[in-house]
Amino acid sequence: NNIRQTFLTDGGNETYASTMDYIYKVKQPQVDIFDSTGSGDAFTAGAAYAFIHSFTFEETLRFASALGIANAVSKDVSSVPFNKIDEYKNRVVVSAIGKKMKLIDVTPQ
Repeated sequence: NNIRQTFLTDGGNETYASTMDYIYKVKQPQVDIFDSTGSGDAFTAGAAYAFIHSFTFEETLRFASALGIANAVSKDVSSVPFNKIDEYKNRVVVSAIGKKMKLIDVTPQ
């Protein structure tokens, strides 16, 4: 099996995600949704962006969720200004389910 990461979203409800054999639950903040069309695509684009820019998995979940939320509260479909992501990113709550991943700083010193 070559699948390393999975994401299960359900609109404004909790998201479940896994990487390797670590599982996470993501709680979205309460927002007034204008139109959720394209929010799943926005989430996927956020996850791809985070992967390319070497975000940790938890950062990926916050970023992708924030992008999906920012899309849902906007009148425009899949046209979220980058600065709107920060409005929601820190309000997304990521919780490990089961065993917890240890992060190691591998930045050259």
